[in-house]
Amino acid sequence: MAETAAPAAIRYDRIRPSVKRDGGIGEMAIFTKDMSIMEALQADPRSRDVFTAYGMGCTGCMGVSMESIEDGAKMHGLDPAVVLADLNKLAGPEQSPSA
Repeated sequence: MAETAAPAAIRYDRIRPSVKRDGGIGEMAIFTKDMSIMEALQADPRSRDVFTAYGMGCTGCMGVSMESIEDGAKMHGLDPAVVLADLNKLAGPEQSPSA
């Protein structure tokens, strides 16, 4: 599969970590290829920006609860590993899975 470049629309410098009610930093999600798109959206609502930047209109699709991130990426002709890498940037470097 051809390598997919990250779209310019993702602005990680503008993404803030979630904040717990007690003022502490919230735990971020680590995204996996088998995670459904709905699980990704529930784990971190900012994932919508990543899906949208790649042209994945999955957030409004009826199959969002059943389709995995990997399947959604493939359906859009994208390399799932590239999409997952950008999703895991939301978690920050200390929580991203090692390659």
